[in-house]
Amino acid sequence: MIEAEVIVPMATWLAFTPGLELFSSGQGDLYYASNDLDPYLKNNDDDDDDEEIEDMTIKPTDLMVACAYNEDDVNSLQVNLLEETEDGDLNMFVHHELPLADFPLCTAWMDFNLRGGDKGNFIAIGTMDPGIEIWDLDIVDEVQPHMVLGGHSKKKKVKGKKAKKYKKGSHRSSVLGLAWNKEVRNVLASASADKTVKIWDVAVGKCAVTLEHHDDKVQSVAWSRQSPEVLLSGSFDKSVAMNDMKDGGQDCHKWSVEADVESLAWDPHNEHSFVVSLENGIVQAFDTRTASSSSTSGRPTFTLHAHEKAVSSISFGPSTPNFLATGSTDKMVKLWDLSNNQPSCIASLNPKLGAIFSVAFSNDNPFLLASGGSKGKLKVWNTLMEPAVASKFGK
Repeated sequence: MIEAEVIVPMATWLAFTPGLELFSSGQGDLYYASNDLDPYLKNNDDDDDDEEIEDMTIKPTDLMVACAYNEDDVNSLQVNLLEETEDGDLNMFVHHELPLADFPLCTAWMDFNLRGGDKGNFIAIGTMDPGIEIWDLDIVDEVQPHMVLGGHSKKKKVKGKKAKKYKKGSHRSSVLGLAWNKEVRNVLASASADKTVKIWDVAVGKCAVTLEHHDDKVQSVAWSRQSPEVLLSGSFDKSVAMNDMKDGGQDCHKWSVEADVESLAWDPHNEHSFVVSLENGIVQAFDTRTASSSSTSGRPTFTLHAHEKAVSSISFGPSTPNFLATGSTDKMVKLWDLSNNQPSCIASLNPKLGAIFSVAFSNDNPFLLASGGSKGKLKVWNTLMEPAVASKFGK
């Protein structure tokens, strides 16, 4: 029985094909033509139950989603398999779990292979601790992260008291946001409550750049898909910043917003557009061509009162322009048509997850939307079953 204090702060669809970000088929490093070829399914116990082996086998048609969660002060990363049954329904079950050292706050999947070779299957996890854990998802029974970026080192005594000491380049507080650069694949960006944004070279496990352009906690970061050197960051200082990392991030433009930033995302169908969600329930879109060197750049292209409480997460439909999902602590998930910069709500759902902390569309099955919330459950919504979605975007 799942207790009320269980929460799922972040759900991340896994991808194993280069170029896919969140959610994909099981083909790739976790898929093998037979169990005999899978190094992670070998077991010396000849009495293994066939059903258990079948459950562990990842088929080419399977979809996978990871969720970081907390239950009774135990922190875990749960890797789930999603399969379609014979009658067309979706069946989701836990494939394996990984232990986390602290309360999870954010995740970012990456296919950069930290063990060598072309493609890997790793996930970075930000927690209440300043260290960023990176786990190899191809190892089912892993008990330690493959790498930790930053974090605490040995404690030293200062005037009889133990003082916290950090590894070189580490954040000094909780890691609130992560973004993997899909083009420069060894690069990971992190946002922290210490008011900084850091750029990590995961190939060597070191911080390459620290940005200090915000005046309060930094909640979210996102790399541009079309210009991979450009990074967005959103902060509790009520601003969104855009940094060009070609010059080490010195070139910075800012947009003012009316409340604390909760989440932000680039529009995958418009290289000049991004959307930001706020603590007061507002969602705004901006055009990067309005950027200027002044303290505040151009006006939003639209402002939408999307929810009654904080809009904690947003996700663009990967295959369909103008299709946006929002999730809120008001317990609702909503779907929006953004055509002509005049947003209209075309469907809404209370998935009975409590306050919504995460929404994410699939790339391989682009109308499937995963949501996680304060009740510690994960649900997948086939949005194409909504008549308005099918009518507008299903063609």
